[in-house]
Amino acid sequence: RIKPHTPLLVRAPVNSFDHSTVAEIEEQLRYREANKKQVAAFHPTRTINGREYLILDEDKRQLIVTDHKNWRDQNPDVISFADVTGCDLDVNESRRELYYKNAEGKNVSYEPKRYEYSYNFNMTVFVNNPYFSEIPLRINDSEIHYRAGSEYRQAEDLAREIREILLGIRDDHRKAVEAAAAPKKAVVCPYCGATTTPDEKGCCEYCGAKARPEDRLCRCNGRRQDDHHQPDQPLLRYRRRQDPLRRHQH
Repeated sequence: RIKPHTPLLVRAPVNSFDHSTVAEIEEQLRYREANKKQVAAFHPTRTINGREYLILDEDKRQLIVTDHKNWRDQNPDVISFADVTGCDLDVNESRRELYYKNAEGKNVSYEPKRYEYSYNFNMTVFVNNPYFSEIPLRINDSEIHYRAGSEYRQAEDLAREIREILLGIRDDHRKAVEAAAAPKKAVVCPYCGATTTPDEKGCCEYCGAKARPEDRLCRCNGRRQDDHHQPDQPLLRYRRRQDPLRRHQH
């Protein structure tokens, strides 16, 4: 949606100690030190370039937003995917009236008045954090002056991509939480035959095997050869049957 120009929401720096108690200052310093270790362990797997950088570590399920290329030196806040709660996109439109010089060198309005328009794509990322709840993210690198131009369309596409990533992160986390909270059902382990309630990784609580559909099926009556072995016994190996006619040949 397009809104009249409004100032960006800027999160207060976490090292702003105005009106903070000694205990709060010490807690913030511990937060910065802990965050520095997370930055050191952060390994980007995907980077989205706008005016600010949205950088993802998909293996650790973390992200950072920064406007510095040398972002490790800036100790940007490392945000867990689980702490992303949503995002909001504003396309801010501003206009400036155009004038012409009359014979006396004064600025005079056109009739009808003429305006020059500019557009900025500003996204707000909502997070759970003890020190801030919003992160501003500017999409376009410089002001866009033509709504029908390629720069506007590129900013639109980039904003859509970032929004899909962030909402996907939020929805995946919600599904994981719902799955973890769902009641577990007892199943028969295809490996040891015990009735078990699989753990969070889907593994049998007795033999530790993970039940996968592709592991349960084979050519011998839909069962693995080792379906009936006990966890503490070696697998049985069967000899190939010998052809009786061949055995008596001389």
